[in-house]
Amino acid sequence: YTSFHASLARNSWNAFLQSLAEPGGFAVFVALDVLFVLFVAGALVRQFLVQPERRMSPALFAMLVFSACVIDCNWGAVLLTGDFTDLFAARYVRMAMLLPAFHALAYVNHVIRWSRAGTAATVAALSIAIGCFALFFRPIPSPSYRQTQMLLPVIRSIMEKEHIEAGLADYWYANPITFFSGGKASVRAVLADGSIFQWVNSTEWYAGEGPPHPPPEFRLILMANLNPDLIRQRYGDAKAVHTPMGADLWIYPPEKSIKYNPIFWTLSNGPLNEYSCSAGLLPSKTGQLEGRSRVARAGRDPAEILTWGPFPYLRPQAGRYRISISYTYFTAPNPDMPIGWEVTRLSKPSPQVLDHAPIAFIDTARHEFTREITIPDDKRLPLQVNTRYNNSGDFGIDSLKIIYLGK
Repeated sequence: YTSFHASLARNSWNAFLQSLAEPGGFAVFVALDVLFVLFVAGALVRQFLVQPERRMSPALFAMLVFSACVIDCNWGAVLLTGDFTDLFAARYVRMAMLLPAFHALAYVNHVIRWSRAGTAATVAALSIAIGCFALFFRPIPSPSYRQTQMLLPVIRSIMEKEHIEAGLADYWYANPITFFSGGKASVRAVLADGSIFQWVNSTEWYAGEGPPHPPPEFRLILMANLNPDLIRQRYGDAKAVHTPMGADLWIYPPEKSIKYNPIFWTLSNGPLNEYSCSAGLLPSKTGQLEGRSRVARAGRDPAEILTWGPFPYLRPQAGRYRISISYTYFTAPNPDMPIGWEVTRLSKPSPQVLDHAPIAFIDTARHEFTREITIPDDKRLPLQVNTRYNNSGDFGIDSLKIIYLGK
C-alpha cells in the first residue's frame, strides 16, 4: 500500500461494482477469489480445532494461507489506492484472479490417478492445446496497435528523409513504434503537453548514456492524443505533415531540436540554462485561462492556489537561480491581501520553503516579479513555484521563467 485517499478508494469501489455487472467472466473470477479466501479461513480455524493427526500437511496449509494473503493484498492494494478505475484495471489483479484456478487444476491433477500416471503426456497435451488456443483465438489487435503498424513505415521514411534522430509521442504509440522498428525509429513517450512521461521509463532514453553518447535530438512529434496548443506553447510552431492514418506529424528544424536539459531534468528547445513556460502550462486551482494567461477575478474566483508546479516537477541541480513571473494587476487588491509567492522543494516529511514574499501592487501595467534563490544540494528534489490568490483584485499571470546562474 503506497498511498490511501478515501475519495479515490470510494471511486475504485464504485468502479469495481460496475465491472461486476458487465458481461464476461470478471464476476466469476471474483466469486472464485471470495470462495477461496472463505475456504482458507475455514481451513485455518479447522487446523487448530481438530486432532493433530487429522490436520492437513504443513506444506499445503502454508501454501493455501500464503495464496489467500496474496489475494487479499492484491485486491486491497488496487482498491484502497484508487487504481481500479474500470474493467481494464483487472490487469492489476491477475495474480489474485488466477490463483484459485491454479489451485483447482493442481487439486484435479492430484486426485485423478490417470493424470498422475501420465503427467508428462498430460502437460504436453495441455501445452499444445493452450498454444493452439492462443494462436488461433487471440484477441483482435487494438486500434492504436493497428494504427502504429500503419504509421511505422511513414515515420521511418520521414525520419530518414529529414535526417531526424529521434521523436516524441503519446505513451501508447511511443514504445510500440520503437519496439516494432527494432530501435531504428526511436520515439519516446511524453504527456499531452510535451513534457517527459515519467512512468515505465528510463532517463537514458532522453538524456543519453553519457559520453560519447550525447542526448538525442528530438525533431519529430506524433500528435495523436497530444494537445497541439500546449505543445505549441512549450516548443513553438512546427511544420505539420498529414498522414493517411489521420495522425499529424510535427517536424522541427535542427535549430529548434528538443533536447534533454540536465540542469532542470526536463525537455527543452530553448537555452540550456533556462526553463520557461506560459501560465497555460502551469496547474491551477482557481482562476481561468484568458488567452495564455491565468486570470483570477474578485467575486468570480475563490481564494486558492493560482499557479503551482511546474508539473511534472522540475528537479534542478544545486546552484543559484533567478525566478521571474510575468504578471498584471488589472485592478488594485486590498493592501493587506496581495498575491502570495512561494518557492518550495518537495522534501519529506514536509516541503522545504526556499523563499516567499507578497507580489505588491504597483499599477495596472505588466510587470516582472523577480527573486533569486539558492538550491543548497544535489538531492534533485522537485521544485514548485506557487502563487496564491486571496480573492482581492483582478490578477493575471502570463509566464514563468527560471534561469540558472551557476554554482
